[in-house]
Amino acid sequence: TSMTGWTVNAGHNVSWIGPGNPFGLSSQDGTHFLDLTDYSNGSPYGGVSQTIATVAGGHYDLTFYLGSNSGSGVPDGISVTAGATTQNFLSTLNAANQWEVELMSFVATGSTTLLSFQGSAGGAYIGLDNVSVAFTGVTTPIPGADLMLGTGLLGLGFVGHRRSKQTGPSAIRAA
Repeated sequence: TSMTGWTVNAGHNVSWIGPGNPFGLSSQDGTHFLDLTDYSNGSPYGGVSQTIATVAGGHYDLTFYLGSNSGSGVPDGISVTAGATTQNFLSTLNAANQWEVELMSFVATGSTTLLSFQGSAGGAYIGLDNVSVAFTGVTTPIPGADLMLGTGLLGLGFVGHRRSKQTGPSAIRAA
């Protein structure tokens, strides 16, 4: 209930871990982080999701921190889905309370995009912290603009072709 905007994936649990926890783990930055194992030693792993506002055709960078802890077993993994893009991330950091930044780029296909983080590998700990999404621009051409550009180029090609016929060798002989 402390994770505003996030929903725990059906059928699984996660743990919201804060300062003073008995495991000696700390967040990457701030006070709290998620453990996608819910203190279990293996699968089924937990996950969370959230729907965000996006621009169709917009390019986005999704970043987050994946936490691992050699005392809980490695590797630790998270499967991430953003719209139609899915990528697996695996940490093999072999020390206590390690965090590494992960990056996934995706293109939005609509006005909203579902983000989903699901634990995929690990022992009794898979950390997730500091999720952020940044809009990087719209580089996907708008279909109507493609049609106008293509029509304009076709027209220039036709004009160029007519001029070359009039000034070519046969046009000079006829003069």
